[in-house]
Amino acid sequence: MVVLAVPATAFAQAPVAAWCGGSYGAQGTNYGECVMVERDAQVAGPASGIRPQVVNVQTVPEYPSSMVTFENGRAYFTTTDATGKDIKRELSLPWAVQ
Repeated sequence: MVVLAVPATAFAQAPVAAWCGGSYGAQGTNYGECVMVERDAQVAGPASGIRPQVVNVQTVPEYPSSMVTFENGRAYFTTTDATGKDIKRELSLPWAVQ
């Protein structure tokens, strides 16, 4: 029996939404740099078991300010679904106490 030694790799991790890179939030728009963060992932271990592994994942703007509009003092985030239809939802962003 021959066993191939192939390192276990995590499936591609989706970017993490964060308040960075032009994202709108309760305190305004944050134009700071989006950075890598550590995130837990599960990968197959050498004996086909599942084991945790920490991977670095890129952050991306959660609510890009170019997609946020204001109506009657309320903030709305507009995205597009798979069919090309605009989806507009009100943002409810609680103020964080620092």
